[in-house]
Amino acid sequence: MNSEKFYLSKNQHPSIQKIFKNLWVHLSKKRKLQIFSLFGFMILSGIAEVLTLAAVFPFLGVLINPDLIFRLSWVKSFLNSQGINQTQNLILPLTFIFIVTAILAFLIKTITFWLNQRVAVAIGCDLSCKAYFFTLNKSYLKHTQDNSSSIIAIISQHVSDTVDVINQSLQFLTGLVITLFIFVTLLFTSFYAAISTGVIFGTLYFIISFTIKTKLKKYSRKKTHYKSKQIRSLQEGLGGIREVIMSDSQSSYAAMYRDSDFPLRLYEAKSQFIAISPKFLIEAIGMVLIALISIILFYKSSNPNEVIPIMATFALGAQKLLPSMQLSFSALTTIKGNLYAVVKVLKIINEFKGNKILETYPKKIDFNDLIQLKNIKFKYSKKSSLVIDNISLEIKKGERIGFIGKSGCGKSTLLEIIMGLLNPTSGNLYVDDVQINNNRNKKLIRQWRQSISYVPQSIYLSDATISENIAFGIPKEKINFQLVQESAKKARLEDFIMSKKYRYNTIVGERGIQLSGGQRQRIGIARALYRQNKIIVFDEATSSLDNKTEDDIMRTIEALEKDLTILIIAHRLSTLKSCDRILRIKDGKISEVNSRV
Repeated sequence: MNSEKFYLSKNQHPSIQKIFKNLWVHLSKKRKLQIFSLFGFMILSGIAEVLTLAAVFPFLGVLINPDLIFRLSWVKSFLNSQGINQTQNLILPLTFIFIVTAILAFLIKTITFWLNQRVAVAIGCDLSCKAYFFTLNKSYLKHTQDNSSSIIAIISQHVSDTVDVINQSLQFLTGLVITLFIFVTLLFTSFYAAISTGVIFGTLYFIISFTIKTKLKKYSRKKTHYKSKQIRSLQEGLGGIREVIMSDSQSSYAAMYRDSDFPLRLYEAKSQFIAISPKFLIEAIGMVLIALISIILFYKSSNPNEVIPIMATFALGAQKLLPSMQLSFSALTTIKGNLYAVVKVLKIINEFKGNKILETYPKKIDFNDLIQLKNIKFKYSKKSSLVIDNISLEIKKGERIGFIGKSGCGKSTLLEIIMGLLNPTSGNLYVDDVQINNNRNKKLIRQWRQSISYVPQSIYLSDATISENIAFGIPKEKINFQLVQESAKKARLEDFIMSKKYRYNTIVGERGIQLSGGQRQRIGIARALYRQNKIIVFDEATSSLDNKTEDDIMRTIEALEKDLTILIIAHRLSTLKSCDRILRIKDGKISEVNSRV
């Protein structure tokens, strides 16, 4: 499906049919088969309801007018063949049949409901994992342009809303099937009463559904918007907790959260109210209709005793019909109220439609000689100005090169192009005469990234052990502990680790809150070394440290193997004193090349 046609402006909304058609495309064969299997259980639920109603009439007929059942010649012949000649002998079998059908209907409906939930959850898990995996596989440039709070909202909350939509869709179909079976049964009980009831209830639900359609679209859009705002306020408040405490701005962030949380819950409440409130009106009208129909049949019938079983069956049928109709209506309302969340989830998945995701761990490129940048230009969008303006550069294996320049001059962007995170707008990147930014062979760029270790200014640390943070991204059971120890030793982290009670199993705390800045950076260096790459990039890795700690870290870097190719971005020229070359970047160009300071 063409994504441009599917994703409309914010004031428009794709049709339910179009959304479900797009959703169906992304379901696995197994899920589709499970949904088709569910239809069988839905039909069984309808048949079970019919059996319950069918058992009511003879059961009440025998109790009220025992001779009534023997007036039917075919029934009388069947009962005589079974040795039943007296009405008293019918009461226990009919009671047993009525109880069995009621229990059977309960079991089938319960199983159907559970299977609906189970299939919806399985589909939701598939979509959630797929959306997260595709998000992680987006280009680095796309990640720099997207709002992380919006992405988190989609993967966490909006996928849950999508599961709800799928679940309610199955509930809608179940209610529809049961309604159809009960209605057909009521036609045989009292044709004109069933037609009148069906027309009145059906018309009422149609009018209500048509009236609230626009409101539900609005509520769906608003809920999606405020959920993203809510997550953003949480991210900013908790992510910058030091600044929040130091600036005493807790009230501001709490107010920001409330400004998104209250509208979100209000629109959720409005959607729920619309889904449930018609039930009360329909129930009242249903009671009135049953009363009126009972009076009409009572006065038209010559034998009032014959009317009672008919009306009891009809009343029971109506009592079952109304919840089934309400189930379908409520499900449809919930579907419409959450459609915008489904659109958001499908947008992520559709971006990768037709794109092949390569293997998780591609082989590394064996770098032997030279990295070449030829006439590299880069800008973040067509309308923006050039960040890198026609840079050509050669980097030999084993060189240590420093990059310096003011903020925004293009240092980090140039390094991101070298690392293969950004694709140049024009120009080419070569490694040993092999063009890396080759769109025809996207595996090359992933192999090149695997060949480079990266140490950023702010080291991300998970709330796990030191070993797990050094071997970042590797499943715990696959960690090479010997390599972890060697990497920690080279990063001059071993003395600190051995001073801890649990040593390599010491928990560092969320974002490494229990570690000093220098210790976090050394874990970052150890992490880079653990990957055993011959190229390491330090992106202002010491700029947030004090002078003494920075000197210590730089001595650690200087002591690394001489065959490593090291690229360093720094904010102070003195930091780069051990580099073979220092390149000054200004306005996206290499304005000056200095020898070692």
